[in-house]
Amino acid sequence: MLTRCPHCRTLYRIRAEQHKTAGGQARCCRCDRVFNIRENLQGRPPSTLEQDSDLAYIAEVYRLELKDIEASAPENAGPAGAADQPPDEPHPDAGLLSVEDLLAPPRTRRNPIATLFWSVGSLLLLALMLGQLAWFQRERLVRYPQGRLLLERLCAYAGCSVPQLRDTGRIQVISRQVSSHPHEKDALLVRLVVVNRAPFPQPYPLLELSLSAAGGRVVARRSFTPEEYLHGDEAAAALMPPGASRHIEMEIADPGPEITGFEFDFR
Repeated sequence: MLTRCPHCRTLYRIRAEQHKTAGGQARCCRCDRVFNIRENLQGRPPSTLEQDSDLAYIAEVYRLELKDIEASAPENAGPAGAADQPPDEPHPDAGLLSVEDLLAPPRTRRNPIATLFWSVGSLLLLALMLGQLAWFQRERLVRYPQGRLLLERLCAYAGCSVPQLRDTGRIQVISRQVSSHPHEKDALLVRLVVVNRAPFPQPYPLLELSLSAAGGRVVARRSFTPEEYLHGDEAAAALMPPGASRHIEMEIADPGPEITGFEFDFR
């Protein structure tokens, strides 16, 4: 059985069962357009190219150059009697293409609403993933002005709070004094002056006091919260301003004469 592409006139050879596949729809391998096999069925091809102009067109598509035997015979004549032999006739099926692999269903158009739905859903999922990444890395992002601004905008929608910048390594003790308490027996009075060297405000840290004996051996250690070592307005303040100094005064029990050193640190 034969069928012809109605768009470019290319001829194909098919089997009887092929026109039932894909609803009879096929895609032309020459012009890439879809056509119906059953609506374009053809009869058997003629025996010669001269009797079928369409087969001559197929020969032209595949760039088959027809040689002019009469023009070339004087210079390149073959053995005697060769010229008397009739030229080979083309096979009846010459120039036909198979649609074995060309059968294809018609192209279906995508639903624009479904496409819009999936696009918006993908963008929302991407935004959610970026937000989660920013939240898990908030301790690092908050150290940079642009990162902090991003977190503040995210928290404005999510109802969260941005953590304060914290760098306890920039809080330094610039003065300290440990003496016997003037009014309490077996007690010591600790006076400190600390300053925030960071260029940003930060929460008051834990104050860690270490007691050491002879040889620098640490025998006791205790941490004090801001509520324990600050008083009045300072205790109510949430942040320690940049460049600001604070006076700290604490009362502790006298550890005894074996204690020879005091060390202060911030956590």
